[in-house]
Amino acid sequence: KAFAQTSNQIEQITNNFAPGQRIDVRDQVLALQQLAAAIRTDIALANLRESAGGKINQLASSIDAQAQAMIQAAAKTAAASPQEVRTLQDHLRSERSRIMVEDFGALIDSANQNLENTMQMLRGSTASLSQQYQTLLVLFIVLQIGLMVTALWYFNYQIKQLADITDRLIEGEATTALPQQKRHDQIGRLARAVQHYRTALITLSDSREQLKTILKKYDAETLSRRKVEKQLTLAASVFENVQEAVLLTDITGHVTRANTAALELLHCNEKQLASQPLLQFLLGKDFIVIEPLWNQVLEQGYWSGEVTYQAERFAPITALISIKLMGEAREGKGHVIFVLSDHTEIRAREAEMKFLAEQDPVTGLFNRHYFTAAGQKRIQNNPSGAFGLIMIGLDNFRSVNDALGHRDGDQVLKEIGARLTPLAGLQGTLARVGGDEFAFYVIAPESPDKLEAQTRQLAQQALTLISQPIHIMEYQIQLKASASISLYPTDGDTLDDLLKSNDIGLSMAKSQGGDQLFTHSTQIQNRAKRRFTLKQALEKALGNRELRLAYQPQVSLTNGNIVGFEVL
Repeated sequence: KAFAQTSNQIEQITNNFAPGQRIDVRDQVLALQQLAAAIRTDIALANLRESAGGKINQLASSIDAQAQAMIQAAAKTAAASPQEVRTLQDHLRSERSRIMVEDFGALIDSANQNLENTMQMLRGSTASLSQQYQTLLVLFIVLQIGLMVTALWYFNYQIKQLADITDRLIEGEATTALPQQKRHDQIGRLARAVQHYRTALITLSDSREQLKTILKKYDAETLSRRKVEKQLTLAASVFENVQEAVLLTDITGHVTRANTAALELLHCNEKQLASQPLLQFLLGKDFIVIEPLWNQVLEQGYWSGEVTYQAERFAPITALISIKLMGEAREGKGHVIFVLSDHTEIRAREAEMKFLAEQDPVTGLFNRHYFTAAGQKRIQNNPSGAFGLIMIGLDNFRSVNDALGHRDGDQVLKEIGARLTPLAGLQGTLARVGGDEFAFYVIAPESPDKLEAQTRQLAQQALTLISQPIHIMEYQIQLKASASISLYPTDGDTLDDLLKSNDIGLSMAKSQGGDQLFTHSTQIQNRAKRRFTLKQALEKALGNRELRLAYQPQVSLTNGNIVGFEVL
């Protein structure tokens, strides 16, 4: 195959020979020389070199001669005539054909002859061995059949012996000796099993009389036991059907029994309850923490308290625990009864009532009542501590309710509360103090002088947050708000004064067009007081006819004529 590939390449180059040209044939010459060397040394041709060494050498020499002829032809082409070039091409083609037909053909004939000789030798050896193997196989099969028949007969004989002895044991003959017990195979195991059966029969016979005596005594005790069992059954029925969760523990606090109500309330089984002392199981604390409480139960005999318990993958419950010691703890023979009452629903209702009393149901923020109480408590605990109060009112919020309805209006209020919550912080006590009004406190910084600036800055940030668009369904709502701030104790000594000051400031901010921050001072409040006092006095004077009118003439400067009057 390698020679054929190289010959194809040589054929292509030979066809390109032309007078006056020198063609490079070094790669083809090298390929022919490597092929000749491989034929002389390849391990795959070792057998052929032994049987047809002359033909191998003849083929290699012919390939080497072909390589030399290529070199000479390439050299002569440069100075040859067209006729001489064709002669060189024909010579190279005929030499390649001769190598393929004669040299390779002779080598293939030698290889086929060598293969035929080898096959004849193998066929002769195979026929001789096949006859010997058949004879041995027949003898082996006959021997195996004989051994199997002998083994089956011997095994059947031993089984028959054990079967006969077993029949005699069933009939009551327990003194029969058993053979084959010392064997280590399956027969031995069967013999030992029958021997154990024989021993059991003898023992059973000896125990029969003892059993009769025991049964007579048992009949007498059964009557009294049945009476006690009826009482225990009644007590167990009461224990299981009572609605309260009841658990019984030993003196160490480990549960020995629990009724169905207890298992349902605690969402566990008796094995889980018995894994640790009951108080530790309920409170979820280390026994070092529980031990003083348990010692109190053992010494005083009673304890009651409310605990919170949460089972895995269940909501927490609140339970009232009543613990009662039964017996004497010092003797170690007492028991402890736990009675658990579920107070979860009661506490939930209390929390709901507290929520309704302190929080706004629409926004979830604190309401005005809680906000006022928190401010009063702040002043009571620290009368000299300064703080700020920011009150924010939405401008023209009624138009949102009128256009979208109260449900979507509530969503807007929730969004406003959510935006203001981070700004107010945990200590700010953000609350909804009116229909569209929010308020929160500002804790004084390290320097009280900076309180007013900080309060003003937070109020302005709140107005900026509220002014950002709110998306409700397909609507984009742009709200504006007004804000008013006051400082304690600068603008008032009580929380009522601060709230009143902020209410006035918020009203003034809205009356001036809204969307602005109004800063308070005591002068503004005094001005409002004076205006209120004047209004009250005017109403009183008007009712008592204490007012009189004075008319002042208005004179034209051009002609001196009276053109009108001013009423004073």
